[in-house]
Amino acid sequence: MVNSLAQEIDWKKVTEYSQFLEELEQLKARKAKLFDPKQLVAKTTEIKTAYDPEFGVINFGSIVAEELTEINRLQTNEEKGVYMLYLALHKAYPDVKLEDIEGFCLEDFTRLMKLIFGAQVFFQTQQPSENGSKARATFKGSGS
Repeated sequence: MVNSLAQEIDWKKVTEYSQFLEELEQLKARKAKLFDPKQLVAKTTEIKTAYDPEFGVINFGSIVAEELTEINRLQTNEEKGVYMLYLALHKAYPDVKLEDIEGFCLEDFTRLMKLIFGAQVFFQTQQPSENGSKARATFKGSGS
């Protein structure tokens, strides 16, 4: 049975198809999207949109790496979170002031932070130090 099956297979065609598939994969790889750092920069000026059943459509801008220096100058993680939300909303709503964001109730503030920045934690969490001494405050970002 094995011999009869081997005789039925046209190995020349198998080789041709194999080469064709390899060429097709190479063509696909050449046409694949290539990383362009300039596209990332252009993307930062876009206004993004999120939807919340209570708030409706929320527009916001991206926080860019350059703004991190300004954010990190703030003393507490709470101040950093408020300022980050201000920066994101101010890009879509230029008339929004920092004082407006500071006036949000904690529930609304937290909801907006999660909508805009994801499930990241922006406030201090207590973690014991490795040697068991005083607990130290840490700032947790995404993936922590």
